[in-house]
Amino acid sequence: MNKISNIYKVLIVEDDYRLASEWSDELLAKDYLVDAVSGAEEAMQLIKNDYDCFILDIFHVRNGKFLPDGGIKLIGQIRRSEALKGKKSLIIAVTGFFRKEGDCVMSTEQIVKNLGANYAMEKPINFSSILDKMEKVNDDLIKNKFSTIILK
Repeated sequence: MNKISNIYKVLIVEDDYRLASEWSDELLAKDYLVDAVSGAEEAMQLIKNDYDCFILDIFHVRNGKFLPDGGIKLIGQIRRSEALKGKKSLIIAVTGFFRKEGDCVMSTEQIVKNLGANYAMEKPINFSSILDKMEKVNDDLIKNKFSTIILK
């Protein structure tokens, strides 16, 4: 396990198999425990496994149409499940359909944060950006500040 890390069990929800494999390999190389699934339905079966971090592709699209199996439907379920256990994990929402303020009524970042995600990131993503977010949270956990920090 990652010696300085408190986040070590990660669930990736990504419909792009190649991308999910790349991210899994990166995390496994750093001694994280990783599960990867392609959709929200599969992920719902795994939420009870007490993950420390969720990396969620929030919108799944096929043939130009949004599918109902994206990670956006998981954020609230993860937070409700955790509330019962008194736990709070890190949720990183990723998407290739990122909308910024001014492009629409509410930005993608505002939407996912309102739902309970800690971060929203636009694809394509350099995976080191995700690792940086995880390490920032680990540093704050070590300092016992996780419940009071504002994640930006």
